[in-house]
Amino acid sequence: MMSETRGARRAEKPFHARHPLLAPLAATLAALSFGAAPAAAGGPAPAGPSSAIHDRVYAPSAITVAAGQTITWRNETLGPHTVTSTTELFNSGRLDPAGVYSLRFANPGTFDYYCTVHPTMKGVVTVLAIPAERVLVHLARRHGRTTVSAQVARAGVKALLQAAPEHGGAFKTISRAMLSTQGSASFTLGGGTGRRIRVLVPAAYGEPRLLSRTLALHG
Repeated sequence: MMSETRGARRAEKPFHARHPLLAPLAATLAALSFGAAPAAAGGPAPAGPSSAIHDRVYAPSAITVAAGQTITWRNETLGPHTVTSTTELFNSGRLDPAGVYSLRFANPGTFDYYCTVHPTMKGVVTVLAIPAERVLVHLARRHGRTTVSAQVARAGVKALLQAAPEHGGAFKTISRAMLSTQGSASFTLGGGTGRRIRVLVPAAYGEPRLLSRTLALHG
């Protein structure tokens, strides 16, 4: 039934097209209703990343956040743009130069959007049901090699695998891996047990750096 309802909505013209004078109000109401759903358990999530609109590009265009986080888009061009859901879930309305649009994503899922002024401008938001402030790490050993898997509510930046001697000493970066749109990255280690490892995610797009818990590699 839900797919049928969505199909019917796509067949008719969007609200802002049928009532252009009410477009700003419609955008505001859509944003409020979209962000009103319950967030993930554990209290309010910290603010999320920002995306700058440069020329005819969202930068970044693929954003990954935790449920409950807010994304802010800023128009840094000299012309108007929009941030509009392809399924009419949200719509910023016209963003003039220096315009700002913020939206809280309460529920996990994947949300595609585009610019109604420049339809070739496209982006996607991936919302994960994991804590916003944590880097989840898992170790798996097989045939003398260790795979370090990490997941965080980020995308489009490189996660850093760091290692330090088991009984003290500074951590040093030994490997880098790009976080996928699902916030995951993996590293493979050969020998070299008897050390501590952790995963660091650098600060990017307005979000602070994050550190995983430290794990010990034993023989």
